[in-house]
Amino acid sequence: MRPEPCTAAPMSIHGLFDGSTPMGAFRHSQKSIKRGLLKNILVLLTVLLCFPVSAQENLTASQWREDLRFLQNTVHEDYPFLFVKTTEEIFDAEVERLYRNIPDLE
Repeated sequence: MRPEPCTAAPMSIHGLFDGSTPMGAFRHSQKSIKRGLLKNILVLLTVLLCFPVSAQENLTASQWREDLRFLQNTVHEDYPFLFVKTTEEIFDAEVERLYRNIPDLE
């Protein structure tokens, strides 16, 4: 018994990528999903950038000073290794200078 000849049209390698085969259709659906996702991300970023968001309220001079003292104490207690290139005295003098100038800063 003799096998019957194949009647299917010959397929080239390009058929895999042009959507004429199931694999090509799969690739097209992947591209459309990626485009849709990218479009959604861009729309979301645009919306987020259009609305200003304030992370915190304006601080008073006394609140800034309180934060500066907290920073100064934290550096002395928890990070003494930072005093390699500058001394504790120079650091404290600069903190005091900043502390005095806080009301005049914007």
